[in-house]
Amino acid sequence: MKKTNYVGKVNYVTDEDYSVLIEYTAFDTSVTEGSLRTETSVTIEGGWVNVDLEDDDKTIIHELVGIPTSERDFGFTLSTLSMDPSEIIAASFEGEPVEIYFNGEPLSGGSTGETPHAYHGALRLGDASHEENPRMIYNQHDEQIQLCGLSLFWSNHSYSQVDLSDYWDTEGVAGIDVCDKVATELEAPIIRAAIAADNTETWNYENSYYDNPALCMNQVDKIVQAATAKGQYVVIDFHSHDANEYLEEAKTFFGDVSEKYSGHTNVIYEIFNEPVDQSWDTIKAYAEEVIPVIRNNDENALILVGTGYYSQEVDEAVDQPLEGENAFNVMYVFHYYGSCSDPTNCHDHLKAKLETWAQDVPIFISEYGHSEPSGDGEVCGENNEDWYEIVDRLGLSMCHWAISDKEESSAMFVHDTPLNVPWTGDVLTKSGGIIEERLLLRKGYSEPQNSVIDPGKDLHMLDNPSSTPGRHV
Repeated sequence: MKKTNYVGKVNYVTDEDYSVLIEYTAFDTSVTEGSLRTETSVTIEGGWVNVDLEDDDKTIIHELVGIPTSERDFGFTLSTLSMDPSEIIAASFEGEPVEIYFNGEPLSGGSTGETPHAYHGALRLGDASHEENPRMIYNQHDEQIQLCGLSLFWSNHSYSQVDLSDYWDTEGVAGIDVCDKVATELEAPIIRAAIAADNTETWNYENSYYDNPALCMNQVDKIVQAATAKGQYVVIDFHSHDANEYLEEAKTFFGDVSEKYSGHTNVIYEIFNEPVDQSWDTIKAYAEEVIPVIRNNDENALILVGTGYYSQEVDEAVDQPLEGENAFNVMYVFHYYGSCSDPTNCHDHLKAKLETWAQDVPIFISEYGHSEPSGDGEVCGENNEDWYEIVDRLGLSMCHWAISDKEESSAMFVHDTPLNVPWTGDVLTKSGGIIEERLLLRKGYSEPQNSVIDPGKDLHMLDNPSSTPGRHV
C-alpha cells in the first residue's frame, strides 16, 4: 500500500449554531487558498467557485477550483454528515486525501477522515498496456483491490413475506440509517441496491420499476445519497430476470440514473441481474444497447453485465465477450450459493469453472449466499469456507445476499428483527453470523486501505481470525 501523501489541509472553524468557516490551505503554492462560509445563507469568498452546496444539516459538498484554469483545474471536495468532528466523512483534492483539522486541531486519534471512496476514488479495470491485470479492479493509487459488502433484498420486497421497507429507509428509523449500519457496524465498504425491475407475473412485478418507476427512482436516490455521504461504493442493480424484453424501459432507467449520478465516482451500474433462459446472444445484444446509454453520461464507471442461467454461465461471455467501447470497464456477473445439503441443487461444480473463467474475463460476484441456491435450507459453514478461499485467492469483489429478516436461511437476520438494534448476537442468523465475522475481520470501512491486494499474499484469513488482518476487505 502506498503511504498517504496529503496535498493540503482543511480547517473547520465552527460554533454551536452550525455557522462554519471552512479554510483550505494547499501545499501546492500554485493553488489559490480560500474559504467558504455557510450560515442561514451561503456566502462565497476568496477563490471558491463551482460550489455545489447542500446545507440541510446532513450533507455539505463544495469544490474549490484554483489557477491556472487554462491548463489545470484543482478540485477540492468535502462530504460530511454534520460539523461534528466525528461525522466528517471525507476530504480530497484532485482525488487525493486532504488532512482534516477542526478549530485548528487535527481530528482526534489522528484520523484522516478517509472512507473507502475517499481512499480508493474512481475504480477502473487494469490497463494491460501499463503491465496491469485487465481482469482486476484498480483504485486511484493504481492498486488492485477487492471490495466485499452486502446486498439489499428486492426493493419491492418480492418473495419476502415480510415488510422490508425499514431496510430501504435511509431517512432513518428512530434515527437509524441502513447505510450507516452497514458501514459502521459491519465495516462494509460497498452496498448493492437491488431495484426490482421485472415486468411479469412470474417474477412479481408489483411496485417494480415497470409498475411504479417514481417509487423505484426514489429508492435508488435514497441509497445512493446515503452511501455517498458515508463514503461507500454503491451498486445500482437493475434486479431483473427479463430486462431484455423491456429494452426501452431499461434504457430510460439507466439514462436517468447515469445522468443523475454521473459525478458520483462511487456508483457501479449492474444492468441485468440474473438472466434465466436467455441466450448469450440475447444478453449481449441487450448490453450493447444499454452500455452506450450509460457511457453517454458516465464515461468511466464500472458496468456489470449478467450472464446466463442466473448468472452462472460465464463461459459464454468468455467465448464471446463484449468488444470495442462496449468492453471498456465492463465486468461479467457471477452468482453462487455455498451450501449443498441437496446434491441435486448445488453450485459446487462451478468452483473449478470460476477459477478458469477468472483467468479470462473480469468477474464481479454481485450476489452470493451461504444457503442453498433456493435461498433456504441448511447453511454449511465448511463449504462456504471453501468458496471464500477460492474467491479471496482470485481477489474477486462480492456482495452478500441479503439484508433482510425474511424467514429463510440466506437472510442476515432472524424474523422480526427491527432495524434499530445492534446487528450482532442473537438477531443474526447462521448466515448473518458468517458474514458479520468476515466483514469485521476485514475492517473495510474504517481501514479501507485493507482492500488493497498484496500480490503473493494469501488473502484468505477466516481460518485464523486471531492473525493480523491481511490487506483486503
